[in-house]
Amino acid sequence: GHSTTDSCCQVKNSQLEQGGVSIRVGQKGDVVLVQRSMSVLVCELLDDMNRASDEVNALELQGWKVQQRFRLRLAHWRQHHQDLHEQHGTKTVEHANRFLEADESLQVAQGRVQATLQAVAASEAAEIH
Repeated sequence: GHSTTDSCCQVKNSQLEQGGVSIRVGQKGDVVLVQRSMSVLVCELLDDMNRASDEVNALELQGWKVQQRFRLRLAHWRQHHQDLHEQHGTKTVEHANRFLEADESLQVAQGRVQATLQAVAASEAAEIH
């Protein structure tokens, strides 16, 4: 588990500070790192893996919560859609759906135009500089 790796790395890091790294002095007096304890490197890698695993777990939990909210909202809107069909008739609802779909297409097209305009403006600004 995570705590075992942390204690392992704390022990290995203290060993490293006590001489787990061998050094050599070069001809010009510079200190060159020759070897580093493999156990310290393994512990660091395990720490990185644990942090990544914790992040993955947090993201999976967040994704699960989002899916749950989506399912609840979808069930709500399905019921609402069914209620509209019952109150106004299928033909009226289907007719209204065409307007909603047209509006959605318009929103998508406007977003593309806006993105294109921003890209052109950024390109022009880059050419000026």
